Amino acid sequence: MIFYILKSDKQIIISKMNTLSLRDKIVDIFFRTDDFCNAFEHEFVKHQLPDHDGTPKHNRKAGLCASEAITLLIAFHGGQFRNFKHFSLHYVCVHLKR
Repeated sequence: MIFYILKSDKQIIISKMNTLSLRDKIVDIFFRTDDFCNAFEHEFVKHQLPDHDGTPKHNRKAGLCASEAITLLIAFHGGQFRNFKHFSLHYVCVHLKR
């Protein structure tokens, strides 16, 4: 939605944007990233070579899933932080707790 204001031969454009909060943007990025990771993993498994060595598989889950880690990296690169440690301690641990 854009509003136009005419003032002394100059046209000033005031835009009213439907802005989302940063937390809503991160949630949107997470859902898109999660959909991509699920589709990618499905295709990746189809093209893997089979294992025939007989060693036991350890299927323990990591602390973060791939889509959560990618979302944090996207948020870090889109933000104003200089290093990931500062981003993790001062933004993720403070504002993105469950």
